[in-house]
Amino acid sequence: MTSRVRLFGIGSPFHGDQWGLRLVEEMIRDGFSPSIDGMVFDLQILDRPGWGLLDRLQGPDPVILIDAMLSGSPPGSIRRITLPELPFSLAPLSSHSVGVLSILSLGKELGVLPPSLFLYGVEIKPFSSSTPPFIRTDPYPGISLALRNIILRDLPSLLSSVPSPPGDQQSSSSEKSSAP
Repeated sequence: MTSRVRLFGIGSPFHGDQWGLRLVEEMIRDGFSPSIDGMVFDLQILDRPGWGLLDRLQGPDPVILIDAMLSGSPPGSIRRITLPELPFSLAPLSSHSVGVLSILSLGKELGVLPPSLFLYGVEIKPFSSSTPPFIRTDPYPGISLALRNIILRDLPSLLSSVPSPPGDQQSSSSEKSSAP
């Protein structure tokens, strides 16, 4: 079984794009760590990680990303996107303005993403030019609890998509072959 799940809150401290950061800040503050035998949760806040996100995603451990999204759904809606569901497009890539989906598309193309990755998008209100850029925005009441419950519900699916280490497959194969 995998020993670590990396959970990243992504965002910017500006405007409504703070929700990924704020939700994971709350999880850290509240000691969110589901009790699964042998499982450790590594919660981190990533302030505008840009291209550095690609480096953080590499490795065998499952990854959960939490970020704000603008998709037209009602604010506060939560959407889970799995690795196979990721929209694939390298067309919008730019060295000046890079988003999470662009990084994930590139990582998918390069084959450097972890074997199991879930992205949770939390719908925010569209930005307004009249909103001061440094206003702290907190998620709507209930979003934090709803997101935690969704993550807990989805954990078995996330963990089941992680391939077993080669040593584990060999030992289980040899045990099967030595059975009477």
